[in-house]
Order: sequence, then structure tokens, then C-alpha cells
Amino acid sequence: MKSTNENTNFDRDISEFLNTHEVKFKASKEDEWKRLQGSIESRNYRITGIIKYAAAILVVALIGGAMFYTRDVECRRGEHLMVELPDGSTVKMNAESKLSYRPVWWYVARAVKLEGEAFFQVQKGSKFNVNSPQGTVQVLGTSFNVFARDAQFEVACVTGRVMVYTLNEKVELTPGENVIADIYTGKVKESADGNKKLLAWTNNKLHFHRKYIIDVLKEIERQYDVQIQSTVNKATVYSGNVSLKDDVFSNLKAICEPFNFQVSKTGEGSFRITK
Repeated sequence: MKSTNENTNFDRDISEFLNTHEVKFKASKEDEWKRLQGSIESRNYRITGIIKYAAAILVVALIGGAMFYTRDVECRRGEHLMVELPDGSTVKMNAESKLSYRPVWWYVARAVKLEGEAFFQVQKGSKFNVNSPQGTVQVLGTSFNVFARDAQFEVACVTGRVMVYTLNEKVELTPGENVIADIYTGKVKESADGNKKLLAWTNNKLHFHRKYIIDVLKEIERQYDVQIQSTVNKATVYSGNVSLKDDVFSNLKAICEPFNFQVSKTGEGSFRITK
């Protein structure tokens, strides 16, 4: 360890060295300061550029996400649902149906995707498309009904004009006209049901014209949110009217009565039909 005298001698030697030797710089203090400022500004500029670039990417991502955001609307069994679209067009959805559309992209192209059944009242404007796995309906401003379930695709025009596109056909409908399409061949033919019958569900009624009993029972299940087990011949054909204001058991008995089928309740919301 150094003594106090040794420390004092060391400090004196350093002081004498600094006084007798001149430290030289390659540039003046002013130039060195300017160089330092320039380096700082350059670094700040690069950082600012990176921040702006990142912000631009974030804005594009947010806008892109908003443009392609999809709203999904599901109408469950046992209910009907009214939906208003961004342009004021309305959709009345039947039980067990799904609708999807892009709220922001709507102002670029008016289009919805439908699974199930719905009645549309479309405001006049650009083309309006209803897309489904079974086919596409295109209008400008009109009202119409679309049934798109499983292998069935049926369209009824109420007002205006409706273009129906299937696999390989295009058909134009005017008020009062309706068609049913075979989704496997794309062939379109006039529906046996009139518009009032096709739209009966919008007034809490059901109309069946020569429908297989299995399809009739499926519709009853949708409208009342019940389960129906059946051992009867699925090819049985039924024609008749049903009021959704009546209870499900009464309607099932009325449907089965012409065929002498028996209806029994097997639990809460569940029924069985036998021959």
C-alpha cells in the first residue's frame, strides 16, 4: 500500500506532466462538436425513419384488417331474426340460418353469404350478391326470398328483377316468379309453389306442397327447436299448411293424421313418430 507522501508525489508528477506537455487534437473543438452533432442527428433520422416505417405498416395492417373483417350472424332454431345491413337493406332470417358480410368492404361491393333461408329487401344501388354453396342471386334493388339448404336451392322474386346463377345456367326472374334448381346438374325449373306459399314462413306459417315427410319434419325441428325421431317411410309425401302460432305437438298430430302415424312425446322438446 502506498503511503500519503507517495500519493502526494504521484499527483505532483501528473500535474507537472500535463503542464509541460500539450495534448493535440486532429480537429478543433468546434469541428469535433459539429461532427458529434451530425452523428447524433443522423442516428435520430434513422430512428425516426424506422418509426415512421413501422407506423405505416401498422396502419396498413389495421386498415386491411378492418376492410376484410367479417360479421357473422346466426339465427338459431326456434327463432326468426331481422338484420339491417350497412346500406339500410334488411334481411329477415329463418330459423337455423347463417349470414355473413364485410361491413367496411360493403361500400366497395355489396355481398352476403347465406346458409339457410332468408327474405331480402335490398336498397337501390350497386349490384347486390347473395352467395351460397348452391348458387348465387344478383340484384340491384328489390325484394326476394332465398332457400339454400343441403341440396335445395329455391328463389322467389317479389319486387324488381332477380338474376339466379347456378352451375351452368342463368335465369332472370320478375315479380311473382320463382325457380328451384338442381345443384348437381345446374338445371333450373319453375317452382311448383307460388310466392305466397314460399313466403309463408315470414308470416309465421308453413306451406308444404308434395314435400317428403322427412323434409317436413326437419322444418318443424328448425321452427320449434325440437328433436323428432321417426320410423315411418321417408318417401311419404305430404301437402298441407301449418301455423307456427300453434304448439308443436298439435301440428305434428295434424301432419301425421292423414297417414295414421302415431306421435308421442319422449322428453322435453323430443318426439317420436311411428306407423
